[in-house]
Amino acid sequence: MHSHRKDKTNHTMHTNQNVTFEPLEPRLLLSADGLPRGPLDIDPANSPPAITSLSLDETVISENDSVDLSGTFDDIDIIDTHSVLINWGDGSANTVIDLTGGERSFDAMHQYLDDPGGATDIYTVSVTVTDDDGASDSGDIDVTVLNIAPDITLLSLAQAVIDENGIADLSGMFTDAGSLDSHTVTINWDDGSTDTVLDLTVGDRSFNTTHQYLDDDPTGTPSDVYTISVTVTDDDEDDSETIQITVNNVDPVIDTIVSSAAALGNASEGDEITVSGSFSDIGTLDTHTAVIDWGDGTVSNATVVQDSGSG
Repeated sequence: MHSHRKDKTNHTMHTNQNVTFEPLEPRLLLSADGLPRGPLDIDPANSPPAITSLSLDETVISENDSVDLSGTFDDIDIIDTHSVLINWGDGSANTVIDLTGGERSFDAMHQYLDDPGGATDIYTVSVTVTDDDGASDSGDIDVTVLNIAPDITLLSLAQAVIDENGIADLSGMFTDAGSLDSHTVTINWDDGSTDTVLDLTVGDRSFNTTHQYLDDDPTGTPSDVYTISVTVTDDDEDDSETIQITVNNVDPVIDTIVSSAAALGNASEGDEITVSGSFSDIGTLDTHTAVIDWGDGTVSNATVVQDSGSG
């Protein structure tokens, strides 16, 4: 017959105790050969932010349009605050964005009032993200800003028909999306004279000038039409339009006639008579001929001496 014996187990009661952890002193690390390697140290240096993306809603725009820039970055120091500085590359003021701790993205808009001009239409947008310890990271992205050519919308003359030696009064208007563009207006009057060149100030979109037509041309016609050509040029492109003006010839006026005969009908048969006279003509470039009908069936050409249209 077998008998069973139960083992008695001692149960111990545990009570809560305050446990204090003493700070560890730096310990020496031993190399494989037992020589000390120096104390174990933890590097407390700040970690800089790192830009992870930069993007634009549009990479090609026209002058006077806007872009929307977005960006993200990482920083393992989760409580760091950051400042984002954006240089838009066009000489405008920098944009500064202050982010709170934990924010890791930013967004900003900018209007490009003018294209860069020159051989390229590209602006480089530079972005620098700086944390509150002064550590930073930088990146950039390009945007293409295209010029918009000026567009002449109006050409008008105070008078569409004038007399020779008269004044043409020309006005014009145009548009241009480039609000910072400066413009040059070149006018060819179609009469062989030197072109008129007008340098407009930034923002001007209209012009007015005058020109004197000294003669109708070609000679021998009662009136002639001139085609006035106007070209408006910004820093890259231009637009041209034309308008016509009619210039009328004005007849010369005989001012005086002098005969060598003492009086009308006072010449005797066989006498040689000399006739002279003067005339005027507002057409200062006109040339003239004079023909004398002697009344006896003979006609002769007179010698004309003139200056500035008159003689």
